[in-house]
Amino acid sequence: MGSYQGIDIIEKFDVFKDKIVFENYDYSQISVSLTSEGDSFVNFLEDNGSSELTVNSSNAPGYLKIKNLQNKYLKLRDDLERDGSNSETLIDSNGKLLLAASTPIGQVRVKGHSDFKSGIAKNKTEPESDPINLSDVLAQLKHIIGLRELSGSAKQAGDTNNDGSVDLSDVLDNLNHIIGLRPIETFDLVSDAGLKINSLNADSIGNLTLVINGDADQSHSDWVFT
Repeated sequence: MGSYQGIDIIEKFDVFKDKIVFENYDYSQISVSLTSEGDSFVNFLEDNGSSELTVNSSNAPGYLKIKNLQNKYLKLRDDLERDGSNSETLIDSNGKLLLAASTPIGQVRVKGHSDFKSGIAKNKTEPESDPINLSDVLAQLKHIIGLRELSGSAKQAGDTNNDGSVDLSDVLDNLNHIIGLRPIETFDLVSDAGLKINSLNADSIGNLTLVINGDADQSHSDWVFT
């Protein structure tokens, strides 16, 4: 994308083959949400609302759904509690997330689960294992040097600090987790288009996947809590 995008719509997007790259934009000034039709919607705030991108969804449910989590509370953003508000939101037995108002989304936490080293398994049949290890660091480094580019959920996971790019600061975050210096315990909400969501509205619908920050090789793409 250039410095001025205009208003665009992607009708058919294949997250396994296609990619969306934001160039020449301040990532902190990009709002990514879901619409009332379940589409991924990107608003480039630097362009004063004149640049938008919509990625159409072909299989959106009629509500806001977390595909890989049920019966848990999500903490959507740490700093919301500073003004006395409650950022914990219930995910019901169907994975439904109900929001009463527009909500900014940051690094997401799951209430009662903060130990990735002993609390997560690759899937229902595997024993618990740390989703972040040297294989993820290798995946990040290969992306950085251009050997094997990350995309979709893998790219969002590889961008451990959520600054919009996978770089050496993310590698350092993963290494600090591995040696126990600064454990990672957060997730991203990622749309079917492979975009990290940082804002949701009360009328937003569609599929979201909870992706483990740092799991760049997606070894735990089908993770479960133990």
